[in-house]
Amino acid sequence: PKNGTCSGTQLSKTVVYKASGCAKEGLTEEEDLSAEKEITVFPNPVQDLLFVEGFAGAEYKLYDLSGKWVAAGRIMSEQESLEFSAYAAGVYQLHLQQANANHVYKIIKTHH
Repeated sequence: PKNGTCSGTQLSKTVVYKASGCAKEGLTEEEDLSAEKEITVFPNPVQDLLFVEGFAGAEYKLYDLSGKWVAAGRIMSEQESLEFSAYAAGVYQLHLQQANANHVYKIIKTHH
């Protein structure tokens, strides 16, 4: 670093800084996530099909509001649909995990 200063780059969603050789408290060397694709989960609220885009290869787990496991599987393509028509109306948590990336989404299931 020049003149003892650090520069960081703020990345999407979570604030993560990439420090180049700086040993400054609060900044750690992190993988550069600037090329990470955006994950889209829609529609929310959902009635029948929930679409997940941009997270191919990820594993998913679906839990109801009480924390009970409802479903699990793998996102196989860049746009995958998850069937929600058999689930009761309510609030669910969709956990997506791939390598070191974890994302949790609150999903609202409505009646037809």
